[in-house]
Amino acid sequence: MKPSTPQIRKLINEAINNLAPLFEIPAQDIEKASQFTIKRILSTWPYQDHSKNVPAYSYLDNFFFFPLRNSDLKLFSEMHPNLDKQTIKEIFCIDSKFTIYHEAGHRLHSFVNPQIVEGFKQFLKTGKRPEHHHQLCEVVAEYGNKILNPRDYSLSPYKYCYEDILAIFNKFGASFLPRLARMSLDEAIELKLFKH
Repeated sequence: MKPSTPQIRKLINEAINNLAPLFEIPAQDIEKASQFTIKRILSTWPYQDHSKNVPAYSYLDNFFFFPLRNSDLKLFSEMHPNLDKQTIKEIFCIDSKFTIYHEAGHRLHSFVNPQIVEGFKQFLKTGKRPEHHHQLCEVVAEYGNKILNPRDYSLSPYKYCYEDILAIFNKFGASFLPRLARMSLDEAIELKLFKH
C-alpha cells in the first residue's frame, strides 16, 4: 500500500525536523520551513528535464510532488542497467527515506537561500539553467542524506553530482552544509566545488 498524502507530509516534516539543525535553521523558524503544499497529480509541469513520474520539489512554487504510485521501476532498470533493484528503489520510490530526505533538503535550501530560485526562473525563460546551478541544488539537497543516511553513491545514475558531494564532504565535512546552502552560485564556482 502506497503512503497517503498525510503520511507523506508526516515523513517530510520528520525529515525537515531532523535536517534543520544541520542547515542551522533556528528552532523558531522550523515551523515556517515546514509550510509547503504536496501535489500528487500535476496538470502542468514546467521542468522538462525532470520526469513527472518521480518525486520532486518545486523551488518556484514551494510544493512537493509525490506521484500517486511509485515510478515504473522496470523502466528505470532498463534506463540504468548497472543499478541494482534496491538502489533504484532508494532513488525513485515515493516512500524511500533517501527520497524524502533529499526532497526535504531541496525545501530547506530554498528556505535559507531564496536567491537560488533565480536559476529556475532563468530556465523557464531560456530553457537553460546557469552553469553548475543543477549541481549546487543537488549537492545541497543530498548533503543531509550524506550525513544522516549514508549510502553507496557510486551506483547513482546522477553519479556526477554525487562525485561532487563526496569530494566536497571529504574536503569540508558535515559542518560545511550551512555555508554551502546559503552560498551564491558565483561563490560555489569561485571555490571550484564542481568537477564537471
